[in-house]
Amino acid sequence: MKTKPILTILVLLVLFISHLPSIPAQDYTQMHLPDGAKARLGKGAIIDVQLSPDNKRLAISSYAGVWLYDVSTNAQNTPLIKFDPQFASQIVFSPDSRILAISRYDKTIHFWNSDTGELRLKMDTPEGPFTSLKFSPDSKIIIVQNRSDVIWLLNVSTGKQITTFNPNLPKLDPKTYRTWLRAADAYVDEKGDYIIGAGKKDGSISLRSGKNNDEISQLVSHTYDSESLPIQSSRPYYHDPDVKDGAPYIKWVNSLNFAPDGKTLVSTANYRRALKGGSEGQGGPTEIWDVSTGKQLAVLQWGIEVTFSGDGKTLAILDDKGSALWDVPSRRKIAEFPKDVKIKFSGDGKTLIIIDNDGYKIWNIATQQEIAKHTQVIEWLENSPEHLLLSHDGTILVTADRNGVVALRDTQDTMQLRALITGYNNPFTTIAFSHDGKYLVSGGDVGSQIQIWNANNHKKWKSITNSISSLAITKDNAFLIGERIMSKSESEIRVWDIATGEQMNVFTIKDVFRDRSFTSFDNGKVIALHNKSVLTPYGEKLAIETHAGIEVWDIHNKKLINTFPKVGKRVVVSALSPDGNILAVGSEDAIDLWDTQTRKQVKIKTAKNLQESVLGAFGLNESRIYALTFSSDGKTLAAALQNKVVHLWEIPNNRPQNILKHDATVSRLAFSPNGKLLACGDASGRISLWDLASGQLLTTYNGHGFFISGLKFTPDGKTLASIGGGDIQGDNTGTILLWDIPSK
Repeated sequence: MKTKPILTILVLLVLFISHLPSIPAQDYTQMHLPDGAKARLGKGAIIDVQLSPDNKRLAISSYAGVWLYDVSTNAQNTPLIKFDPQFASQIVFSPDSRILAISRYDKTIHFWNSDTGELRLKMDTPEGPFTSLKFSPDSKIIIVQNRSDVIWLLNVSTGKQITTFNPNLPKLDPKTYRTWLRAADAYVDEKGDYIIGAGKKDGSISLRSGKNNDEISQLVSHTYDSESLPIQSSRPYYHDPDVKDGAPYIKWVNSLNFAPDGKTLVSTANYRRALKGGSEGQGGPTEIWDVSTGKQLAVLQWGIEVTFSGDGKTLAILDDKGSALWDVPSRRKIAEFPKDVKIKFSGDGKTLIIIDNDGYKIWNIATQQEIAKHTQVIEWLENSPEHLLLSHDGTILVTADRNGVVALRDTQDTMQLRALITGYNNPFTTIAFSHDGKYLVSGGDVGSQIQIWNANNHKKWKSITNSISSLAITKDNAFLIGERIMSKSESEIRVWDIATGEQMNVFTIKDVFRDRSFTSFDNGKVIALHNKSVLTPYGEKLAIETHAGIEVWDIHNKKLINTFPKVGKRVVVSALSPDGNILAVGSEDAIDLWDTQTRKQVKIKTAKNLQESVLGAFGLNESRIYALTFSSDGKTLAAALQNKVVHLWEIPNNRPQNILKHDATVSRLAFSPNGKLLACGDASGRISLWDLASGQLLTTYNGHGFFISGLKFTPDGKTLASIGGGDIQGDNTGTILLWDIPSK
């Protein structure tokens, strides 16, 4: 009697659910924003891409965090792991696909549930960051290794340490060998037993039991001619150990890598000798060893690339003269390929991909036959092959191009798209708002695109296939002007129609000075400080460093206005006033102001006294200029110094106005359009917003995690855009953060 009402309720419930409005995918621009931010543009520059062994999850590591996607639902805007400014140095899935392990630069390891996106375990590791993460076959143990090749085996469930191995034994004399690190690697088998290999002081390799640290065997080179694996190197390796002067050369093992099955070991070495205050050396051999017998299977020349298949049974040897596949158990060559190819194996060792300038081929290793072929020339294959991988079973090909598009394709039909994920970007080098505030334009170095973003809804409106290092937008918002680096000594100034993306004009500046100057900030981060080219806000004038000096150009007339000499040992940073009439050039301890028309010069000394000026000549004082910028009316100049202070001067009488003190060295500066606020981005990733009338700090933003490499206000002064540096090259993270400016 109760069945009918229950069925009626179920039918009504189904009808109700079916008419519920669909929930849109999460907008990544609004996800997990830091305090004070209202949007994030770009998911970051891609560091690594990994596919889970069961093909269900795709993990993308970028400078903006780690993003985890469900492959089957094509969920391109539903990351399961939130944005985190402490980007990952390593990411890896467990063999059972249930865990994603992430090693971060804050010296922690995070274990995430790959199905739910929940954090299972966080481990603090004071000896990090780690350069290698490997799971045991049963997914219960993780092997982690740091830059000093110290190895830890950790229980994945509890985080407890099973064992630690430090290869720096026996100790070397720290005065002579202070930078010499001993190579090591570890392998865990299906039973949980493990073996550790470590380079020894005499150039041999010690294989040790993980249980009791007893030496199992010692691998010693006996000959350069190996009959076990008769691989012919294009240039036979040769070294003469006899030294007539100074200390003798010793063989030093640089790296060790076990094959996935633990049966084979690859080592690289060079020959060094210790000198007072350092060392010198020359290339050594790459050697392949049989772990169980200790036999030397092959000796190859220095610098050759050796890659194992996922099951350890196939070996790819890549040489500058060609490449070959070897079957390790039978010691037999099974295929040869021409030079300039890349080879990547599937995780199960049954499939490989061969990449060259014409495209890529999918191979079945057992049958040595081609499964699929894509011959269309793809530009990014030549420049970014590291973002291309095969799934564990070889059925899916994952590609990531230079424009941030990640695609998954079926290897049987390489043109069939399985999933498409977008929003990743190469690092940004410059940003600018249109003068009506409707859009934001971002540019990047070689391989990047010029991207135009809608400033209201934060969506990407248009892309222009070109790279630029600086940009400006004309007063009528119709044209984009940018400098594009063409070679080591040549730049092109290009003009694009913003509406169509069509290039309208171009001219060349020759003899450009390209020597990048690197400076260490107070927290140890390194940045390329000097902007080699500076444009006025509307793009009428350009200042660019050449070997002759700082050249100032009239862009509209393609005319060189004047050339100004460099000050001090080197130019650190330069700036143009908004009207282009004043050029400010900063060096170690002074700022030179030049009238770009009359060449009249005024020098502002930043050093306090003669002693500091002398130290400045050797780059040892704290008066070095790290950032320069003019206010929008050109009446105020702000300069950030190495001693963590920002000085403001009134222009043109060069009278000091104020000093703003910071906790870290300021790397970028930006005035608000009305000149009442100054944004200071520092080396720690913080942005300080100052009220200049009162000299008070209004607020602090913190969201990048790295030194600030770009700041720009919207024309109405209500929003601030920032980009942050990512690595020691001064490159940035590939994200733009938009901040709300508080009302007083």
